[in-house]
Amino acid sequence: MSSPHTSHTDLKDIFVPFFKDKHPKPRSIIHKFASSKNSFRSKYQNLLPSGVKLSKAIQDLIDVLDIPIPKKDFPDFLRALGAVCNTTFIGPKRMLFDITYGCNLDCVYCRRHSAINPGDPEKAEPAYKDSFLSLDRIRDTLDDALELMVEEILL
Repeated sequence: MSSPHTSHTDLKDIFVPFFKDKHPKPRSIIHKFASSKNSFRSKYQNLLPSGVKLSKAIQDLIDVLDIPIPKKDFPDFLRALGAVCNTTFIGPKRMLFDITYGCNLDCVYCRRHSAINPGDPEKAEPAYKDSFLSLDRIRDTLDDALELMVEEILL
């Protein structure tokens, strides 16, 4: 939590007064602020610790968010808010996850193997052709995606 009389001037600090961690987990933000009945603005103002001073930019942003944002819509709200605040509060909606560089197809539109994409430096290295990510790397990446609330993973 921020100490009393702390000033938050940067838009990316919008959630800092509410969490010990400067970069709170998306689920924590959603749990605290999502509501089908109360507006984001009213929840934010009611939960704001006393003595915390917000910049005009943060206050102006909070003031226009006078709508309820239900839990099911909050991940997309956090993605949009991250764009407005020039930061990230949550992971991407979709993640493209290549577990191998190899492929036995020859699709003209492929970003990796197409002849019309000659700029890929990995294409020149034959060691990549039959390589796979390790199971530990795959697990770690999927764990990170889960924590960041990635909704779809494309293989």
